[in-house]
Order: sequence, then C-alpha cells, then structure tokens
Amino acid sequence: MIKLCAPTDEAAVNIDDAIKAIKSMGIHLAEIRDVNGINVLEFSNAQAQEFYEKLKNAGIDVWAISSPIGKNDFATDFGAFQKRVAKAIEMAKVFHAPHIRVFSFFNHQNNVDEVVKRLQYVVDEANRSGIKVCLENEKDSYGETPERINELLDKIHGILSVYDSSNYIQVGVPSEKTLKEVFPRAYYVHFKDGIHKNNDADITPVGEGEANIAELLKLVNKDMTFSIEHHLRYPINGEKFEDIQNTQKFVYPNRTAAFFDAVAHARMMLLKAGYMEIHEGLFKK
Repeated sequence: MIKLCAPTDEAAVNIDDAIKAIKSMGIHLAEIRDVNGINVLEFSNAQAQEFYEKLKNAGIDVWAISSPIGKNDFATDFGAFQKRVAKAIEMAKVFHAPHIRVFSFFNHQNNVDEVVKRLQYVVDEANRSGIKVCLENEKDSYGETPERINELLDKIHGILSVYDSSNYIQVGVPSEKTLKEVFPRAYYVHFKDGIHKNNDADITPVGEGEANIAELLKLVNKDMTFSIEHHLRYPINGEKFEDIQNTQKFVYPNRTAAFFDAVAHARMMLLKAGYMEIHEGLFKK
C-alpha cells in the first residue's frame, strides 16, 4: 500500500490553513518542517504542543520531523550539533513522529568519515528514543549522487533512505540510474518531479518531468509513504504572479494552488498505475 503524506508548509504557511488544505485533499499524514515561517528546530515546546494538538484533532498524524540537520557544513562545532540533534528528538517526541529527516552536509570536502560520524551520532541518539532517521539526497551535499547515498547507507548503521527523484534530476543523474541503483533501498519517497535545466531543475508535478514516475510506481513492492513535497513555483518575497508565470512550464498563483495541483497529479499517477484509493490517502494495488 501507498500512503500519501504532505509537509504542512507545502500546503500553507499557517498551521490552520495547512490543516484545512491537507484535509480537503484527503491526506491524513504530515511532515513538520516550518510553521508561520519558523523552523521546527526553533519551536518552543508550547508551540509544538499547540501544533500537535491541532493536527491530532484534525485526524492528521505526523510522519516525520523534516529537520535541517545536515543542511549545513562542518563549521558548526560538535557541541552545537549535538544540541540540534537533541532538539529534533525532543520535537519528534512532542509530535509523536516516528521519523526524523536529515541531510549529509555541504562544504564537506569529501570528508566521508566526518559525515558518517555525525550522521551515526544522530541515528544512535534517535534510536535510543525509538525514532528512525531518514537520509535525503540533496544537491551539493555529500549524498547528492546514487553512489554517495549507497556509500552512506552502507557505512551508517541503522540509517534509512528518502528517495527524492527531482533532487537527483537537479544534479543531472537520469532516472534510469536512480531507479535501478537507489530506489530499491528507499524507505519513503518525496513525490515530485522535474526537468533538468542549467545544473538545476524546473520542478514539475509528478508525471510531467524526467523522473519516470510510471516506472517508479511499477517498482514499488512494499508498503511505502509518498510525501508530496512539491516545491512547485509560485510568487514569493513580494513577487507578482504575472512577472514569473512565463519563467517555466508550471507556475501557480499561490502556494495552496500549487499544493492542490501536486496532489491531483499524484492521485492521477497512482490511479494510472492501477492503484485504488481504499481510504482517503491510502492506495492499494
């Protein structure tokens, strides 16, 4: 079976608006990253408890704390790093989230030993609290390629993999390679797509880019969570829609419109692949 999930801030900035949008699209699972422009590692316990209660009362469970751990370089000393890890674990406990998402560091100087050391620390600390750690591939991080992700999965005991196809597209790795070499080891999926462009990618809804989503869905052979981290283009920082609408193929007037189309495309691809929605957000082949 496949469960749909959504980072709340991909639907709306405000938690109430995000809950309304997520529920209206029949999704009952969320990732927590930012609320009201505040990152999850900056929440007070009171804020986190308030957000958790609102999600719980709406019938939405939290799948993961989408932390920015590892989305930095080694300039942060190990003591400060330890504090951020402790905060992520604390937030996972407040939200009753079974997972924490992490990255594999920028400006890493190919120092795989230090990457492994720090991520193994996260895994060991989280596992003591019954929380699993999931590593996402990310452009410019150590684990930006299939070879590097597999290396980290082999060297870090207990770490799991988030498969993000559009992040691989950003660095020019074809889907044929990632589906063969990395997807079979994926624990969950960031369900988005893209078209490679100038050492980056124009992000598209699933099925509209180069990620070969139809083939990906053929390869699913276990229960998985597909999180709609759409990253689609809409006006930000005072931009006007008319000024950006011709910059790429898929551009939306606002964040929630982008989210609605991302979910609609996700459902369409699942139905085309032979899945049936047996409950809201839950698909079975």
